[in-house]
Amino acid sequence: MLLPTPVLESMSIKRGLLFICLLLISHTTSACLSQTAHPGGVPIEEAFAPEQEFAAPKQEPVGPTQAPAGPSKNTALNQNELSQAFPMNRAMEVSLPPALMGVFLVDWLDEGRLVVGLQDSEDDQLTASLYIYDLQQKKLTLFYQGKDETGYEMTLKHLKDDAFAFLGRDKITIFDKTTLQPQRVIRLPPSTRGSDLSSDGQRLVFCDDRGLNVADTDLSNRKLLVKRTGQDLHVKAPFSPKWSNDDSQLLYILCLYEGTEGLGVIQPNGTGHQFFPIPDVGYTQWLNDNRQILCGQSDYIQTLSMLIDTGTGTMTNLDDERNKCGMIMDRSNERIAYALRVEEQEPYRHEMTVYIRDRKSGQDRFASSVHYQIRNISWAPSSRQIAYSTISEKGESKLWVQPLE
Repeated sequence: MLLPTPVLESMSIKRGLLFICLLLISHTTSACLSQTAHPGGVPIEEAFAPEQEFAAPKQEPVGPTQAPAGPSKNTALNQNELSQAFPMNRAMEVSLPPALMGVFLVDWLDEGRLVVGLQDSEDDQLTASLYIYDLQQKKLTLFYQGKDETGYEMTLKHLKDDAFAFLGRDKITIFDKTTLQPQRVIRLPPSTRGSDLSSDGQRLVFCDDRGLNVADTDLSNRKLLVKRTGQDLHVKAPFSPKWSNDDSQLLYILCLYEGTEGLGVIQPNGTGHQFFPIPDVGYTQWLNDNRQILCGQSDYIQTLSMLIDTGTGTMTNLDDERNKCGMIMDRSNERIAYALRVEEQEPYRHEMTVYIRDRKSGQDRFASSVHYQIRNISWAPSSRQIAYSTISEKGESKLWVQPLE
């Protein structure tokens, strides 16, 4: 969830999770008003905007190819010194249209195209806009826009049969990957608090006031897998569910009144339930072996990143220094990207840069220039480049594409 200013943007995931948990405990007024005003969501013929093109990208020289071994919590990142000592590939800056609430989504559609999601507010309504950026043509084009879409986790899901889905608050829209035209809209049940679609687009997992549910996309064959329990200060409610890549397992985060208690894993038929106690976990990623899970928190004060093996039940700490934000594994599961955060108090300074960790050697290296805030790191399918968004001290959002090889 992106917030309007860098100060709000840097608030802790724990505070954000508290907000979500409060929403889980009660039916929010805004959600009810939204459902009343737009009972069927945005009509499909109104949701897909005409093409809008934006300026070609800029290029900026960035820092080093190889960082000093073992980046620590107190590493001082001086871009001028680093760029002179370790020259590296040039990063491409993509100009973005203005958006009050900034970038909420960056994902690779394929090696040559990026999907970029922007949040904005218009006439007291929140708007989600999706753009496609063509790296070869250097062109940014709007292909989808929906009002009242924002809230909870909005993500892109890659599906079989050359399709992808945009998971919004009250509906899931499936697109043709080549034409970017909508193929189908799946309406979510009222009070849904996070959802995911199976890779074949036929099965749905979602969290609502009852708990964690699976069903066909028409909501038939619905089954409650994990119940929400307790009330008010004692509530425990599943949210943010995800299918494994082979659709054999589901994961969810268990939300408390304040923060979260951990991460659960269960099979779609309700068997094999496991629970891993990890306080304030805020993001999750299934690895390609459909057995391991990368998860953690990106807290303003300190971070946490863990690798869970659901087969053995072991949990491995990936962030001893507790300063590595938003860890994400590439598709080969051989490298991890993250944003290293450095803060100094006198005089105050806040800096972030992207690092790449090789899992086999354990070595970390720089992969970006220094920015105030870094968000939405995303690996290209080939693992030869990454994309990410940044926020300046003035609140300006930018998109960057960084070649790694």
